[in-house]
This record gives sequence, C-alpha cells and structure tokens, in this order.
Amino acid sequence: PRLLPSITGFTKEDVTKGLKEAIRRNVLTASGAHFVGAYGFRHALARESVLADLLPEELATLSARAAGAMETLHPELPGEWCERAASLYEAGGRPTDAARLLQESARRALSRSAFETAESALLHARGLVGSDWMMWMAIDDLLLDVYSSSGKTAGLMQQGQRLIAVYLERYAAHNLARRIAHIHLKVARGMLAGADWRAAEEHVGTA
Repeated sequence: PRLLPSITGFTKEDVTKGLKEAIRRNVLTASGAHFVGAYGFRHALARESVLADLLPEELATLSARAAGAMETLHPELPGEWCERAASLYEAGGRPTDAARLLQESARRALSRSAFETAESALLHARGLVGSDWMMWMAIDDLLLDVYSSSGKTAGLMQQGQRLIAVYLERYAAHNLARRIAHIHLKVARGMLAGADWRAAEEHVGTA
C-alpha cells in the first residue's frame, strides 16, 4: 500500500478502496507472506490476466515507477528488494539502472560466497549495458573477483585478458599502468587459488 500511490498516481484513499474491492472480488488476499501489510494475488492467473490487459508502454511505465518507488521507500534495497527493483527497471526500459542493481546484488552474493548467483547476475547485467564501455568494464572487473574467489581460472584468465586489452587499446594515452597492474594481481590471486603457480608468477611479474 505504501508503494501503490507513487506507482499509480492515485491517492492513499483510492488505493485503500481499490484493495478492499479487489479482496472482496477474490482477486487479492492480505497474505502477509513477505511482511505485515503485504497483499498478493489469490491466483497466479489473476496476475497474468491483469498484466495482459496493459499495453506494453503502460506496463513499462508502471514497472519503472515501481522500481523508483522501491528505491525511495527502501534506499538500501535490502533482501529481495534489490533483485525485484532490477527486474522492474529492466521491464521498464531502463537497462542501465537494472544493471546497476544487478551489480549490487552480485556484490552481496559474492560476500556470502554465492558465486553462481553472483556470476549469473553479472552476466545478465553485462547483456543489458551493450556498448556502454564504462558500465561493462565495471561489471567485468567485479566478475574477475567472482572468478578469482570461485576458482574458475579459465573465466578469470579470459576476463582479465579482455579487460587489459581494452585498457591498452582505448586508454593508452592515459597513464593507467597502476590500474592494469591491479588487474594482473587479481588474476594472479585466482591462479594461486587454482594452484597454477606459473601463471600466477607471470601475472605478478607483469604487475
């Protein structure tokens, strides 16, 4: 109920009336499944039916508003809020915002050693940013940490070489030796974890 006024543009009173009517007609239920005061669709088909009645541009607008309302109400986007907001931004045609939140979701997954979840989120984010160099380089840099921590040495080497090549090709005029050395050290740490001593030594030497 706290999100709906911002999303729909209706007043709190109108939202309350609408919720009561939807419950009376057995469309919604006061489930409290996620938190006190939460409402849910009584059947999944009811939700699909409501969505089917919306034009694509209506759904995109409401999705983007919903994600924005979530960030306003829950600035840190704890728990499931982060993934939900990312999904809504994507549906709302705002891929950059979706990728930003997917990176945050990946950082959280990495911190709890959920490496597959982190990798999946980052690869999804990577597909959203297209040719936005700054965005995908940041994503790839975080992906290096995931591969290094999870022991995926093949992915680590590939990502590391790709990032280094981009820095050398696109930013040769800038003095980014320290940044490139940092990437080599990330790769070296991953190689050590994978017991590839020779590769680790090479990357340390280059760094």
